[in-house]
Amino acid sequence: MGLTQIKNIFSKIASSINNDIVLTDLSGVVIDCNRTELNGSTIEVPEFFEGKEVFSEKNYDFIFIKKYNFPRYLLGIKDNIQMLNVVSLLFNDKNHKMTEANFYRELILNNVKKKNYKELKKEFDIEDIKHYRLIIVKVENSEIKNAKYIIDNIFIFDKNIILDSESIAIITSKSDVEIENLCNMLFIEFSTDISKDIKLLVGSKVEDLYDINASLKDVYNILKLIEKFNIVKDIYFYEDFLIPLLIGSTRKDLLIQLNNENNKKYDKIFKNKDLIYTAKSFFKNNLNITETSEKIFVHRNTLIYRINKIKEISGFDLKLFEDAMKFYIILLIKDMDEK
Repeated sequence: MGLTQIKNIFSKIASSINNDIVLTDLSGVVIDCNRTELNGSTIEVPEFFEGKEVFSEKNYDFIFIKKYNFPRYLLGIKDNIQMLNVVSLLFNDKNHKMTEANFYRELILNNVKKKNYKELKKEFDIEDIKHYRLIIVKVENSEIKNAKYIIDNIFIFDKNIILDSESIAIITSKSDVEIENLCNMLFIEFSTDISKDIKLLVGSKVEDLYDINASLKDVYNILKLIEKFNIVKDIYFYEDFLIPLLIGSTRKDLLIQLNNENNKKYDKIFKNKDLIYTAKSFFKNNLNITETSEKIFVHRNTLIYRINKIKEISGFDLKLFEDAMKFYIILLIKDMDEK
């Protein structure tokens, strides 16, 4: 039973009960009450224990309202336990059996307690695998159904779940190469059939399925860094963001100072849009001259000329890994300072 449904039922009964009646979250924040001045305040609430139906705290008696057998909210009535027993029947969640898709969704969102996890894992016959990753596909909400259909036909043996109106989560244990290949297929299909802004984000690896929410948190970090550093890629792997993560945790005043110094040193490059575009494309294509020239539609010799021009002005030879890394950091700092 969702919160909207719970609040609808609550509003219908609250006005007809003389005693104080409250609806709270698990921390005691009052979501609704027939005494409006209590809304948004916090009251003391009991902890949940299996096998117990009614819980008492201060002058209130409480029942826990569950979703898929997990406690989510509390309903409390002051000094009228008989009324509480009657009202509790309206919030009975026994008919809402958890499906496998619900299980994965709640697990991703970190809503499954460890003690329930083993039992549910056994119920859905889920085997242990050496590692898991979460792939989040972000699309416009009008395209979510089309995106789900395409994902079903590409990630055939992996679980995928709609998380919200703009996000689909894929749980996979495939190798990085397999993930990249399948995501490239997704990107091509989306570009053809959906033709709107999409993002493919691959979170970190976790060893235990129960920890899959950690991979989701890493995806959220990726989204922040994409915005912060204006990073544009077809597929965003968490491991590709280790340097932006380090820079993002550096004191802002130091980054501003560095950027000011860099602006003086590399002004000729920064003012040349072709050189900046070429450098970023070169990094995006793993320092591969052939791939970069094909992707940005310039002749190989033109690309080499621009790379050599950057070397002439800055001293950084982008064909060398260490120099490329230094210049990549310089560009990240510049992009962040300009946001």
